[in-house]
Amino acid sequence: MRSRSKVGFTLIELLVVIAIIAVLIALLLPAVQQAREAARRTQCRNHLKQLGVACHNYHEAYNLFPLGTGYSLWGWKVYILPYLDQAAMYNRNNFSDDRDTSGAFCKGQGTPCYTSQHQLGAQTTAGLKTHANSVITTLGCPSDPLAMTPYGTGGAGNAENMNGNYFGVCGDVNSVVRANTNYGPNSRHRIVVPVGTSPSSPTYVIGTYDPGKEYNGVFGYGLKVNIAQITDGTSNTFMIGERAVDASHSWGWTLTGTEGDGMLGTGAPMKNGPFTVAAGYTAATSPYFNSYHVGGAHFLMADGGVRFVSTSVSFLVFSAVGTRNGGEVNGEF
Repeated sequence: MRSRSKVGFTLIELLVVIAIIAVLIALLLPAVQQAREAARRTQCRNHLKQLGVACHNYHEAYNLFPLGTGYSLWGWKVYILPYLDQAAMYNRNNFSDDRDTSGAFCKGQGTPCYTSQHQLGAQTTAGLKTHANSVITTLGCPSDPLAMTPYGTGGAGNAENMNGNYFGVCGDVNSVVRANTNYGPNSRHRIVVPVGTSPSSPTYVIGTYDPGKEYNGVFGYGLKVNIAQITDGTSNTFMIGERAVDASHSWGWTLTGTEGDGMLGTGAPMKNGPFTVAAGYTAATSPYFNSYHVGGAHFLMADGGVRFVSTSVSFLVFSAVGTRNGGEVNGEF
């Protein structure tokens, strides 16, 4: 009588199979992650395209692009809300103080003051707090883990402001701050440094509230630009750029545009990765365009197209494309 031999895997064969499966998984995971990031990058491009369509619809209605920041400190994102299917949110605003007051806020206009800070802070009874904690996915990059997350409780009017990723380009200025605070180019506290000047240089230029002189981009504080004024060509001029939310959540509140949170200049070179300053900015640091995408960031051109710009781009070209009327002749970038 013959004995039957048992059929099965030996221990060595089983270990080999497990090792093969582990190698296949190790090869597959990066591919899956790359596919997911590719999808997020596509979605980020689409967000910028939507913002471009909204800005051009605004231009169609008013023959001007929106203010980068108005005198009531509402930012350009507020002005295009009706074109992002957010008319109800737009109608909650009081724009009665949105006019030139020679640098003084609510000057001669009595009380209450209707700047964005007051409307989101002191005027909470008006229900305008919905601005601060509203999530509008179009204003955030899906690759950024801090996009559309709350700023926190940084004082009156700041509680729960959502962080966004898209900034109007205000020209080739290099915007830094003083006294270790978190103010920027559309702030009444701002310092504008001419392009090519080191951020640590003492030759700061205090904001003059002269939009025509301070800003040479599509957006600016109190600046209204139409397409005819973009003499460098709409396909050669940045309109909106991408920036990762920094670790201190100090820049990029989505809707208010208050105190430097709606615009950036191309006077500081673009860098890889997020800006991770843990405290306030200093004279040795400068806000710059960047992203969580590998190798560069997306920019919306003034003609509505979106381009991915590498961090290896020539700084001279990068700063020049930030201007609307510099007359530069730029090559490929």
